[in-house]
Amino acid sequence: MTAGRRSGVYRRSETVERVQGRGRSRGRPLPPPTPRGHPDRLRRGVTTLNNPFADVAAVQAALADQGYVADRALATAVYLAMALERPLFLEGEAGVGKTELAKALAKAVGRPLVRLQCYEGIDREHALYEWNYPRQLLHIRVREATGLQAADAERAAAGLEEEIFSPAFLLRRPLLQAVDPDGPAPVLLIDEVDRSDEEFEAFLLELL
Repeated sequence: MTAGRRSGVYRRSETVERVQGRGRSRGRPLPPPTPRGHPDRLRRGVTTLNNPFADVAAVQAALADQGYVADRALATAVYLAMALERPLFLEGEAGVGKTELAKALAKAVGRPLVRLQCYEGIDREHALYEWNYPRQLLHIRVREATGLQAADAERAAAGLEEEIFSPAFLLRRPLLQAVDPDGPAPVLLIDEVDRSDEEFEAFLLELL
C-alpha cells in the first residue's frame, strides 16, 4: 500500500491510475502485468491466502469493525488489490485517512503493520537493510582478543568474515521485513512517496 500527498506521484508510470482524494481517501489497485484468470472470478468473489474477504461488503464490514468507515469505491479498491495481489495506491490531502486505512486493514486481516516513511534523499539501503557496523567491530575486537595462533589465522579470518556478514548482524529495514518476514506476511505501508526522488520511486515500482 502506497500513499502520497498530491496527485501524479507516479506520473512517469503508465501502470498507475491517478486519483485525487478530496475530503476522503480513495484509491485504485495497480493493474497486474498480465491477466490472471477469467474476469468472472472477481464477480464470484476470490478468496486466497492473502485475501480473506469473500466480497466487497466483507471488506467494508471488516474495516468498520476496526472503526474505519469505507465507502464502496474504496472497499472495492482494497478488495481488488488483495484479490489480484497488487499494491494499492492512495492519494489525498493530509488527514483524510490514508494511513489509518493501512492500520485498520492490518488489524482486520490479523497481520502486523510495517511502515516505511519516505523522505528526501532516502535510498534503497535505508529502506531494505543495513549492516550493524558497531556490533561487527565489537565482534572483531573480541575475536582478536582471544589470541588465535598464527597457524589458525587464515581459517579464523575466513570464519570471522562469514560471522560478521551473517543475518545476526543485519539490520532489517521495512522493505526487507515485508518481503522476507519472520512470521506472517505484514501489511506494508509506504508513506509520503512523493518526498522521495525518481530513482527510489523506480526502485519501489520494480520491487512491488
